[in-house]
Amino acid sequence: MIQEQKAAELKRDETPSSSVTGFLGCSVSQANLERFEDVLAFKKEFESSLKAVTQDPSLKAFVFKCQKAIFTPVNSIGRANASHLSLIEGVSE
Repeated sequence: MIQEQKAAELKRDETPSSSVTGFLGCSVSQANLERFEDVLAFKKEFESSLKAVTQDPSLKAFVFKCQKAIFTPVNSIGRANASHLSLIEGVSE
């Protein structure tokens, strides 16, 4: 039973954005749906353009310094921690 739940969760996580937009299509306006799809496309393009930097072991210190430069000032003005600001999956502090 637990394996079936995990398989269902994995399948849900791998669901393409088209099914998400299909679900949203009946709930939001066409303009907002198009905006959402544009944001998803931009995010995917942005992540792919940074993949070389984030996966290069020789640039690990550079990536850490960039994150620190962003997270430190944000944390000083906000009560929440910066974990929700991570734009790139797989990159952590």
